[in-house]
Amino acid sequence: NVKFSFGELETSRVKTSGGRISGRTILFQGIFANLNYASNVKGRIVVSNFLDKYKKKDNEYKIEIGNDDFEKRFDVYSTDEFEARNFINMNFINELLRICDEYGVSPDVIIEPNNIFFRFNMGDGLSTGTLFEPGRKPMDREQLARYYNIIKFTNDLMIVLKNAVDAII
Repeated sequence: NVKFSFGELETSRVKTSGGRISGRTILFQGIFANLNYASNVKGRIVVSNFLDKYKKKDNEYKIEIGNDDFEKRFDVYSTDEFEARNFINMNFINELLRICDEYGVSPDVIIEPNNIFFRFNMGDGLSTGTLFEPGRKPMDREQLARYYNIIKFTNDLMIVLKNAVDAII
């Protein structure tokens, strides 16, 4: 039994002056998804594209993977080095880099017991703004292509992640 949640998310910081909004900074605008299903994962694995900006938890350790192409784009943190290395094998690395190159997107991924979370910024290759732009017709060919690419990327990424999680002993 698998539960899947998927949605557009925007977080921002609002500046106020004299009780009025004087500015807004978008912190994140993109897609957030969760795949919930029974897995063998015991710890927590984070694959982050923040490159040294991820705020790790006290019990997480940075894991060196030994693949230059991968480590130029992602940092890995985990509560269990063996589990992380089991998850991030050459097949996972090759498949993740392939779909990131194909779609122009670098997601952040968190693997926990029974959950896979990921997010990616809409400013990455799939889109240049929100999915639901005001004034856009829902059947606009460009808008439909954008939806299709987002869903296809999400599906491809979920397959790669689920296969890697299922391979954990």
